[in-house]
Amino acid sequence: MACISAQMALQMGMASERQYFGGFAATGDVTFNPDDSDQDADYSAYGLEGAWHNGNLTLSGQIGRLDSEAENPETLSDASFLALGAGYALRDHTWISARAAYAGGDQDTDSGSGPDEMDLLALGLENERGFTIAGGHQASFYGALTGCKCTRAAVPALRTRSPIW
Repeated sequence: MACISAQMALQMGMASERQYFGGFAATGDVTFNPDDSDQDADYSAYGLEGAWHNGNLTLSGQIGRLDSEAENPETLSDASFLALGAGYALRDHTWISARAAYAGGDQDTDSGSGPDEMDLLALGLENERGFTIAGGHQASFYGALTGCKCTRAAVPALRTRSPIW
């Protein structure tokens, strides 16, 4: 089974020497199985993001909404999300970072009675190493490890059905 996706995104913001604040919007589609289109989904996301820089340290965050439409709704929809990150630039053009994200929304987990409330937690580590190539241009190697856990909502009363800002 192949998963194919396409996305178009717009990001706008204002940056100063130590801060960044902006917003983003994205839309796209994902095809899970080329032989069966009822699980294919169109999705959109929007939100606010910010970052604070102090020397080699950067702290960042995003807050937003994600929604998807599918004939068989096995993708996360009607979700609010929050992501927090921290990164550090080392002296040898290496960037290391960690990220944690939470999303709460609806997903049909049993192909049955309709959408179930779903919580998603993702944790990730990233490493990027920059180097100079011919002509003084920059290139980099990038690697990431991300883990994700999805569970049915444990505390539905704490969840919101509207944007959380």
